[in-house]
Amino acid sequence: MPGTAVSAELDDENDHVVWEVEVLNGTTWHDVLVDPATGKVTGSHTSRHDDTTRVTAALKGAQTSAQDAARAAAVKGTVTEIDLDDDGTAHAWEAETTAANGTDADWRVDLRTGAVTPDRSSRDDGRDDTTRATHDAGDDHGRDNTATHDTVDDHGDHGRSHDADDDHGRHGDDD
Repeated sequence: MPGTAVSAELDDENDHVVWEVEVLNGTTWHDVLVDPATGKVTGSHTSRHDDTTRVTAALKGAQTSAQDAARAAAVKGTVTEIDLDDDGTAHAWEAETTAANGTDADWRVDLRTGAVTPDRSSRDDGRDDTTRATHDAGDDHGRDNTATHDTVDDHGDHGRSHDADDDHGRHGDDD
């Protein structure tokens, strides 16, 4: 499909895994389904987007394509999503990866340099990637297990958010 890939997401559609790719060609958007095993297009249609002007402006002067960003992020794990972050002033590609041990992580890939850095904008809990990866690999007790979810106490206080140093109501000596 001619144009610029603006996002790609690995999705389980009708019990079949496909890449859903959004391609912008001029002012026309195309949603393209691609078989990840063969690379063949399995379907496409045009769609409407309200952010065409913003996306075009964000991509102006970009040296890194979605494909380049996905390749750069792939050193961090299997890329499951790549998307243009065109909302802020620091335009970048946002990449989601899954490591071999099953942990998920979010990354930013600079539009000009292709540099990969942790995506701190997707969470504000202060955990570093190692802590988050360890947490995400654990049992999710039925909660959404994405890198952007909040830590929730599941020790009988259902739904009460807590900090990492919360003592869950237990009392003891102060350190």
